[in-house]
Amino acid sequence: MNVPGTSYKYTSTSQALRVAASFSARARMSTSHEEILQDMVNSTALAFKPSGVRVAFYHIDPFGSLHIHKANTESILEESHVNGIPPEGPLKTAINSRGFVYVPDILQPHFFCDVLDGKTNFGPIKYDLDGDTTRGYIERYGDLFRSKGKKMDMLFGCLSIPGHDNCPEQVLGVIRADSFPAGESLLPRKMGPEALLDVCAIVCNAAAQSLDELRIRTELEHEKKEAQARFAKAQDLMRRMKHDFASALTIPSGYVQMLKRNDLSEEQRTDVTGKAYDAIRRISPRLEKYSEQIRTGNFDLAVNLNPIKFGSIFRSLIEIKYDIEIDPNVPETVVTDESHVKEVLYGLIENARKFCDREAKIRITCRAEGNRIVISVIDNGKGLDQVQKKKIFEGGYRAHAHLPGSGFGLYGYKKIVEKLGGEIWAESEGLGKGSTIKFTLPIT
Repeated sequence: MNVPGTSYKYTSTSQALRVAASFSARARMSTSHEEILQDMVNSTALAFKPSGVRVAFYHIDPFGSLHIHKANTESILEESHVNGIPPEGPLKTAINSRGFVYVPDILQPHFFCDVLDGKTNFGPIKYDLDGDTTRGYIERYGDLFRSKGKKMDMLFGCLSIPGHDNCPEQVLGVIRADSFPAGESLLPRKMGPEALLDVCAIVCNAAAQSLDELRIRTELEHEKKEAQARFAKAQDLMRRMKHDFASALTIPSGYVQMLKRNDLSEEQRTDVTGKAYDAIRRISPRLEKYSEQIRTGNFDLAVNLNPIKFGSIFRSLIEIKYDIEIDPNVPETVVTDESHVKEVLYGLIENARKFCDREAKIRITCRAEGNRIVISVIDNGKGLDQVQKKKIFEGGYRAHAHLPGSGFGLYGYKKIVEKLGGEIWAESEGLGKGSTIKFTLPIT
């Protein structure tokens, strides 16, 4: 990320604070975890001097080891010895104190360094640096600093998010800064160690706060999307219930229509009445199924695949005198969800009936084509144009808006058919020429 202000030479605390404030404003607006960390590294370097300062951020993993993650220059990435090892020395002090450590000169083996802890306490502590930690830096850059009479200083700081509510404290890692290749001190003119640590603390605290706010925003957005998804599933369930119960009445309604005929004997009327009653009684388990889904909050469309005698799906339709043609090559037994197949088939029949202006003539065919079964519901109704054929399976679309309906019936049947491993589509020669809705089921 570009950091504004690179043309200035920061020689005062006030100028460095302006860099920190600018970073804080940007970080609050950021939507990227990685972007905030990179900007934190760049701004920390810029707050000290416009060039020559190297800053790296080390991520701490769940096992307590540090890994270099971000830097403002390639050289510090290449030279860093800290990668996959536990924190030690000033890095460990910074983490343990949740604060910031300024090491005035690593050329001195024994010295006092300045510490600003997480409670804003500032003061010196006696320090002995591990030779293995600093030997490489001293061998490479020590002579440069000695020749210039400069102090070879370093800065370390902890990036942590304080615990709050139900969230525990998070230690994300540490930053490390030096100006070794330039042979210069980190400290700008007119700035002491305490002010330097204060500026670093402001930048890191702004980063921590922004990262925490970003986490909260991300979690809230995730919860919002989950709630929206659950609401959408609940709406789908309500629509499925409506159309399922409507389609479930297809068979009892057919039996009731038969009872209006005058050519039935008393024995036949008794038989048809019993079948109508049985068909109505079979609706009860559906109500129990939906009640259980609502009670448990499980709104997903569930399928229960079992081997069934496929001809049984059409038995009641044949009894109430629907025009049905079944291909003899259709397997006797098919693995599918019988209740869902009936829901789609009966629903398509009711749909066909609704969109017929004159006396409905509905024909049903069932054929075996390769490794699938194709079921067609053919009517002599209003028909469909080219646009309607493509859009009728979209949720909320109504091909004939002047007729009652929600526009979600075919949308729901499409979901069911696809859940069963099939496809559904519409065919029509045009408006006023009837329609055919076909759906497939796999033969397994």
